[in-house]
Amino acid sequence: MRARALALVLAAGCLSGCASTQLRSARKDFYAGNTANAAVTLADAPAEDTNRVLLLMERGMVKQVAGRYKASADDWVAAVAAIDELDKISVSRQAASFVTSESVKTFRGLPYERTLLHAFSALNYFALAMWDDAAVEARNIIDRVENLNGFPDDAYSRYLSAFALELSGNADGARRQYEAADALTKTLAIGSTGRIEPSATGKATDETNRRSEDAAELVCFISIGRGPDGYGHTQGRGRWGLTPYVEVMRDGKRLGRSYALGDTASLYAATQSKLAAIRAAKDVTRLVLKESLASSVADDHPGLGILLWIAFFAFEGQPDRRWETLPLSLHVARVPCPDDLREVTLVYHGRNGGVEERQTYSAPLTRRRNTFVTFARNGPLRR
Repeated sequence: MRARALALVLAAGCLSGCASTQLRSARKDFYAGNTANAAVTLADAPAEDTNRVLLLMERGMVKQVAGRYKASADDWVAAVAAIDELDKISVSRQAASFVTSESVKTFRGLPYERTLLHAFSALNYFALAMWDDAAVEARNIIDRVENLNGFPDDAYSRYLSAFALELSGNADGARRQYEAADALTKTLAIGSTGRIEPSATGKATDETNRRSEDAAELVCFISIGRGPDGYGHTQGRGRWGLTPYVEVMRDGKRLGRSYALGDTASLYAATQSKLAAIRAAKDVTRLVLKESLASSVADDHPGLGILLWIAFFAFEGQPDRRWETLPLSLHVARVPCPDDLREVTLVYHGRNGGVEERQTYSAPLTRRRNTFVTFARNGPLRR
């Protein structure tokens, strides 16, 4: 029996090591702009691998940046399914991980990574003009952020969920999420119609809420930089500074600018603080669920899975594994635009407001009634 257990641990360690090599190679290619090589490297994500969820997260991002939106969405659907299954593992089965090394433990993703998984999935559906599917992801985002149990919320995911609901015709649901996003911002005002503007008080005005139903507008979700690695480091932060932004141009005319609604480095830091507090206060004793409950985490109890995950994650120690193809800064630009919009130019401003990059592209660019939708990412990753 002991020999069999040792063999299982060694096999898991080998799989984890192979996956780590895949990830390092793929990330290097990804940030060099070679998405084809990165996708090939991550082509195999075996079901028994302790890094399966992470491989699917990374592979989905590689495919999205390469413009393979349906394939990206499929990978992220599989990642969510794997996460949900892991959350249903009973206490007795999960307890076995306490005797294995950190490299063998199964990656589940931090709460903010789980939320952004749905947010970036919604972007794929925007690109494919699959508005109902995007609305499903909006509801998934809401389920995640309303069951965070003290882990950090983010205005970007809230805003994106609101926008997806707005496009699907759920005005009341959209309004509530825009208001939730507004409550999370300190220097911006987000109106109930989704308009964004700087505000000394952080409160929306009547002007913020005003919007012409007949005028065309462009909503652009923009990603900048590289998110935290396994050690919490953010490469390239010096280049972008603390307040990067993007100007949205069309035929040399400025339509408006982006505003930062999220920062993965800040989300990571707040997550680490929460985990440290749990460990220090030993609050996890309040979260450990009876096996009968833990093994029956069901759709009508969405909070139980994350509670169980917090309980074990806080005390088992944290593997140095992150979704490293996530961007650093998460922006939204909502600007008026011509009714015949076919192409967009983005001008990226970094430290001290200097121009770092320019992008001009025509896809993805979809339309729902009078609203154009697109998303972009800086650097050699542009399509």
